[in-house]
Amino acid sequence: TAASASGVDPELQATLRMLKVLEWALVLAVGVLCWAWLLLCPGAMPLPVGLVWPLPGYLVVGLGCYGLATVGWGLATFNDCRGAAEELGRELGEARRGLHQRGFIFTPSGSKGGSGGS
Repeated sequence: TAASASGVDPELQATLRMLKVLEWALVLAVGVLCWAWLLLCPGAMPLPVGLVWPLPGYLVVGLGCYGLATVGWGLATFNDCRGAAEELGRELGEARRGLHQRGFIFTPSGSKGGSGGS
């Protein structure tokens, strides 16, 4: 089969995605089984039933907090790529010069411009 632009076989990528889905389904199933076991066998664990019922809600809230913290940490520690910014500036300058050679007239920032026209 033809390889994708990343050089990885698309069928292999699809298989790996499916395996990840199965992994999450297995984790979810084990979690539901543990929760049901705690509910159905109250003497097995020293947890009151009133605490066991809302456990899935606590899990959802906890995962939401974890997700927000992860995004916040990523934003707080985001690095500037000075080399990439300089390269982009050079490429923009080259593009501007190339367009100028083809007759495009640049106007000051904030105003609309083009080549000729009224």
